[in-house]
Amino acid sequence: MATAQVEERELVKAMSWWDGFMVALANPGFLIAALGASIGALGTTGAVVLWLISVLIGALQNNVYAELATMFPNKTGGIAVFAHEAWRKYLTLVGPLATFGYWFAWSSVLAISGLIVGTLVQAEFFSGATWGGTAIGFDFNFPIMVAIIAVLFVWFINARGIRSTVGFTYATGAALIIPAFALMFLPYITGDFSSDNLEWSIGANGGLALAITWLYFMGWSSYGFEAVASFAPEYKDTKRDVPIALRASAAFSVVVYGLLPLGLGGTLGGKAVADDPTFIAFYKTAFDAIGGSFFGGVLVVCLIFGIILTMSTATLDGSRALYGISQDGMTVRALGTLNKHNVPGRGMALDALLNIFLIMFFGTAIEIL
Repeated sequence: MATAQVEERELVKAMSWWDGFMVALANPGFLIAALGASIGALGTTGAVVLWLISVLIGALQNNVYAELATMFPNKTGGIAVFAHEAWRKYLTLVGPLATFGYWFAWSSVLAISGLIVGTLVQAEFFSGATWGGTAIGFDFNFPIMVAIIAVLFVWFINARGIRSTVGFTYATGAALIIPAFALMFLPYITGDFSSDNLEWSIGANGGLALAITWLYFMGWSSYGFEAVASFAPEYKDTKRDVPIALRASAAFSVVVYGLLPLGLGGTLGGKAVADDPTFIAFYKTAFDAIGGSFFGGVLVVCLIFGIILTMSTATLDGSRALYGISQDGMTVRALGTLNKHNVPGRGMALDALLNIFLIMFFGTAIEIL
């Protein structure tokens, strides 16, 4: 009697350490998402100091993740799955809690970044598009429409396979570097940087308790380069490539997290940032100040593509987290399968649907945060 053989799909080993580094270029995008609120609360100098401390903590943690990735080269899902492996002998509840928290933190990046994209598109190109409405608790307006389109676009790119995702990453990563470097270096060349714009507001607004609270919150952004370990089995040489990618991305992020808040804060000052109710549209003001209206518009477009990169990285990481925890029996088995392009398509679809709900329910990036 003949027996049918069903070939089990596997993740494709197609990435180099440089590909992983390019995926981690999304990390400055996470800084961009939260920088405005931090300047409003901490002052420009306070924000610079705490962001630098936070990213240095994340960089030191990367050494641990590099070691764990070489210990579990076939594990998908990154630090959440590593935590499960470490704790399951002692307290089985830790693994599921850690993995759920890790997945949701990454997944919600789609909604937050999508709304940031929508806000920037509106501020730059459609400032008159102020229409909107609410029905049964869900909002719909121009930024929300753009955010939903961005979520669906990123889902489409990622669902077509790892090479499609990496190719998209190279294009958007290059775009993000341009506005990031403009904020880091151009203010000193153009003369827009002023030390008078640097102020320390931590003591006046809450002191040590405020600083600790913000360091906790900043970890959501500044530790993001650990995502490099989440797709460890997809590197050509996991034990070699993952540690290199982790350390390279950490070093790059330390430079960006130190210089970008300083350049932006010294250009605009805390009041200009705090007066922006979106905590996002002020980037247009900064770019216009540095490069004029035309070049400023180009920088805004590059920034939009860079923020879309953060959405792609979140999809890449979140779907691998779901796949990994499903493989370890911590969630439904249906999420532990790969599509015809050898990527976790069901996890990506779940992420997209969840974030469309978050976008329409909360309506703004700040409310989700």
